[in-house]
Order: sequence, then structure tokens, then C-alpha cells
Amino acid sequence: MKYLITLILILLSIILKIPGKNIIKWSINTKLEWNDFKETIKGNKPIALTVSGIEFKQKTENDTAIYLQIYAAFDKDRSAKVENKHELDYYRLKHEQIHFDITEWYTRILRKALTDTILSTENDFLKIYHEIFRNLKKMQKRYDSATDFANDSAQQYKWNDYVAEKLNEYSAFANTEVTVHIERRINVR
Repeated sequence: MKYLITLILILLSIILKIPGKNIIKWSINTKLEWNDFKETIKGNKPIALTVSGIEFKQKTENDTAIYLQIYAAFDKDRSAKVENKHELDYYRLKHEQIHFDITEWYTRILRKALTDTILSTENDFLKIYHEIFRNLKKMQKRYDSATDFANDSAQQYKWNDYVAEKLNEYSAFANTEVTVHIERRINVR
């Protein structure tokens, strides 16, 4: 089974990985800057677009565990901003940072789920990942809707605090190194 999980992780890293190598790994000490958005949006809407996701790297494995590095990544090459520099203020940049922070929050949820579970089938990993990824996408949409894409300043401030609280709530899972336990199969003859 560990080989099937390894194969699934390799396939997920190919399918779900942010293309290209021009990424920023999420860090409490690293904040996005407008220069990190390499693409240009034609027109005025939206002001900016953050492309972020969850990346996996397998470190090692043994009969009962797979050791992974799981982190939130910001894709500089696919993230975009408008050409009009007057619209690119700190307030809008903070809105985009919160998108990246939400990705980190859900990356921590994934780390927790994988740490708390002993995988007994190769589908267990996929079920956990897909459920969390679906919820991440819903949360990103909910955030944009609630803040009206940073146009509702009162809601934006509430979300800034809310996401900070969630990152704090999951701070025990800030470490990118994760041990995924797998059920050891015993051959009975």
C-alpha cells in the first residue's frame, strides 16, 4: 500500500502542483508585494488575482509512514494585477495577502487531517485532500463575496482578524514537515 500512496502523491504533485518554479512559500515573515504579481490584467476588474495552492514533496518513507513536506505556495507567474498603479494600494495588497493566508490556513487543516489519520487505503489520502481542497475553494469565494473584493472595508477588517485567528488556531500545524501514518498490512499465509 505504501507504494500506491507514493504513486498517488507523485500524481497529485504533477496534477495539482503550481506550474513553474517562480513561487513563494508561505511564511509568517514573508508578505506579498505588488512586484510578486507578474501577470497583467487587461481592464480594471479585478484589481488583482492571487494564484495559490498546496504543494507536496515526499521526503522519505518506511513500512508504516510517509514523510512529506506540505506547504502553501503563491505562483508569481500566474498571479496578476492591473496596469493602473493608482489602484494598487496597501489595502488591496492586504486583500490578496489574505487569500494567500487562507491557503495556508487550509494547508494546516490538511496537515492536521493527515497527521490525525492512519491511512488504510490509497483512496483515504485522496478523500481527505479533495474534501479540504473543495472547502478551500469555497472559503476563497466566500471571502471575496463577503468583502466585495476588498470594496467593503468593514468586512475586510473583520476577515483580516478572522483569518489571523484561524492561523493561530491551527498554529500547531504550521510545520511543513508531516508524518502520514499508513496501516501496516500483515500477510497471513
